[in-house]
Amino acid sequence: MSNEAPVNLTVKERILLHLHPYSLSIGAGLDGDWPVETTQQGIAEAVSISVSHAPRTLTALKRDKLLQEDKNYVTGKNRKLKTYILTSQGIKRARKLMDKVAQIEIKVIHSENEKTITVSEAWAEIGTSNTLKALVDGECRIEGTGSTTPKKRELIGDIPDTDDFVDRKLELEIIQKWISEGTPIMVVTGNRGNGTSTLVGHYCKNQKDCDVFWHDLISSPTLKAIQGFSSLSFKSDIKGTLQGFSLMKHTLFVFDGYHNVKEEIASFFKELVNYIEACDNEDNKPLDIKFIVIMRHDTPFYNRFYNNSHIGRVVKELEVKELSLQAFHELFSKELSKEDVKQVHGLTKGKPALISAFNNGDTETMVKYGLSREETRLLMFIRDHGRIK
Repeated sequence: MSNEAPVNLTVKERILLHLHPYSLSIGAGLDGDWPVETTQQGIAEAVSISVSHAPRTLTALKRDKLLQEDKNYVTGKNRKLKTYILTSQGIKRARKLMDKVAQIEIKVIHSENEKTITVSEAWAEIGTSNTLKALVDGECRIEGTGSTTPKKRELIGDIPDTDDFVDRKLELEIIQKWISEGTPIMVVTGNRGNGTSTLVGHYCKNQKDCDVFWHDLISSPTLKAIQGFSSLSFKSDIKGTLQGFSLMKHTLFVFDGYHNVKEEIASFFKELVNYIEACDNEDNKPLDIKFIVIMRHDTPFYNRFYNNSHIGRVVKELEVKELSLQAFHELFSKELSKEDVKQVHGLTKGKPALISAFNNGDTETMVKYGLSREETRLLMFIRDHGRIK
């Protein structure tokens, strides 16, 4: 393969492609300073132009309503700088460009090794910046300690603490298989305290397949909050929000805390199911995104957003049951006798949340999860005076 560029991308197009992943993650909510890659200097370096050339092109993109400019604190800088992200229209234009160049082959050279991969593969393996260089030059040479291993995935949102995670090997295998070849939506169900959020959180923190956007429906129970994930400008209707989701690539959306939700939230998820069905019926290109909804077993019937006809086609269900006695034993902060472990397992019904409360002496949480005062006092007696193995 020659070093001639395989596709003639304009500077504007290269900027759109460069800012696409940053626009998606920032649009979903940014905790901290903005990345330097969204500044004029960062953009210029990424798309191989001079810094003096960048303002003119950025102004043109703003004029076309593809870009929005602001001033923010930037990582490593002590003052606010101009930063840039794509508008919802700019995200759509970038997605079309990504589809256009996805199957073009480029050469990747690292140390003594070289290989030819498609642009679609390069996004995941060498990142956006290196892929753009390869599109301009026809090849990408990664120097020094660089590698072509998959890039680190983004984790956006308040993913719960998973330090106490144990067992669940089968459930993790089911989720991984679903990510690779399953339906667009997975509903993870379980009784309160069974560790559904911890299971999904553990999977998200350890997977390398996709970016993760985690949304807590308990702390942010409105449609407007959900719409913040789909694009930079809020949509006034559900259809617009769903179209915003369709612009994403290699992305997993997790909605935690689905139980007694507002009507607008239940309607959104019903429309999501209908939208996916319509895409399938029209033989459209399937969405390159996945959704996990973490739902309690006792969710009211009127709040459920799918029915039996959707299972296997649009929705896959995964039931998370109580921990086995053997796995349950691993959660104790101190060694108890076998008899005491069995008694605690029976009283807590194998719920990880209750064992965490047991370890911490948190009687309020025990009562909150349905234990009586008598059961709570017995658990505290075992914790403090149980027979040490």
